[in-house]
Amino acid sequence: MNSVNIFWKIQAATKMIWIFTGLILLIYLPHFKFASSSISTAPLLYLLPLFLLADLHFQKTQLLAIVCLLFVVGWMVSLDLLALIRQFNIDFRGSKIAIYNLFVFLSALVIYRNIKFLNAVELLRVIHAAVGFNAILVILIFIDSEFEAIFNLLVDVNPLYFEYPIRRPTGLMYTGFSYLSSLFGIIFVFGLILVVEAWHLFGRFSKMLFIVLQAVIFTAIMVVGRSGVLVILFATLVYILVLLMKGKLSKPFYFYRLLKLIAVFISILAGGYVAVLSSDYSSYLDWAFGFITSSFQGETLTDSSVLELAENHYFLPPAEVDFLFGIGDFNFDTEVAHSYHSDVGYIKLIFGAGALSLVGVLAIAMYLLFSLYRKFHINEMLSSTILVFIVSLIILNFKDFYVFNPSAHFFILYLLILKFLDMPQAVGRK
Repeated sequence: MNSVNIFWKIQAATKMIWIFTGLILLIYLPHFKFASSSISTAPLLYLLPLFLLADLHFQKTQLLAIVCLLFVVGWMVSLDLLALIRQFNIDFRGSKIAIYNLFVFLSALVIYRNIKFLNAVELLRVIHAAVGFNAILVILIFIDSEFEAIFNLLVDVNPLYFEYPIRRPTGLMYTGFSYLSSLFGIIFVFGLILVVEAWHLFGRFSKMLFIVLQAVIFTAIMVVGRSGVLVILFATLVYILVLLMKGKLSKPFYFYRLLKLIAVFISILAGGYVAVLSSDYSSYLDWAFGFITSSFQGETLTDSSVLELAENHYFLPPAEVDFLFGIGDFNFDTEVAHSYHSDVGYIKLIFGAGALSLVGVLAIAMYLLFSLYRKFHINEMLSSTILVFIVSLIILNFKDFYVFNPSAHFFILYLLILKFLDMPQAVGRK
């Protein structure tokens, strides 16, 4: 009997290792170096959907999602053709992102079919661990030059990494920076939600490892970029607001769990802050938190990147037809677009696909938020996680482009949504 139990444990462990490895590859899509070439794993997203041909049975909601994403593809292609007819120098980025996003969803569906046996807590924990693994690599690259040299022999990174004025390691993600920081921030908040909703399911050793990984993720945010800090602040407030609106904080269970969350958060924040403050990298603290400390101290905002964003990255197309339908230029390569480039996601979307597309994207987001809030009772932890994720993406678009992009964020989001839709009573009950 013992040998049988050992066999099943080994088999279960092997399966989890495969799941863990697969998630890492599909979340980060690293570029591996081979001889003098750089080989991307992104083609996996185009190959995985072929496995759907072996089983063309889809749930009604899955089929509806595919149809909606196909409509998005058709809409973006139509807008690009319209801009082409109007003789604009289009970049086809909208069509490319829409098609790519469709394959991200189909790949997420393939993966979900193979991991649907995981419950919501297990799914969140394995995603948390997969993203946290790269946070560990980021820290090791940052503090150990020898490790960085060996890592760079195996994994390729965006050449911009070597041009940036301060070191911001991206680990397995080819292009990281604010995208990687925001992903770390979202996953960190996932961890906080797990503390409130499922801490009693963790073993003593698992709790210790989990807290250490949370600390590593938070420290990696300070190294990679500041977007993650904003995500943590806003997303945590959104989660607390959801608990208040659902009356959860009136229950002693949730109230004490929330106190525990705050205690864990403060401990991790203080520990990470002290660790960096006592190191040779204390300047990163001012870079990561300067805009926050200035606000609390009532000082005038002097952060150059924030001021640059606020003063120069918000503008609209001059012509009404361009405002409504866009000019197919997400990268501001034409004089018609503007004499200045904008990083803001909503501005990019308006110039690329028009205000009508912006309204459509926000309508999809609002529909998902309303549906999740209405069916919050089905799985409160998973509902909260997806709500926080979507709100984070809405906020992040005020800084960068997060419309069906980057694939890492939406691959994880689609996995969570597919899990929610697979819950009993997720469909058809009001």
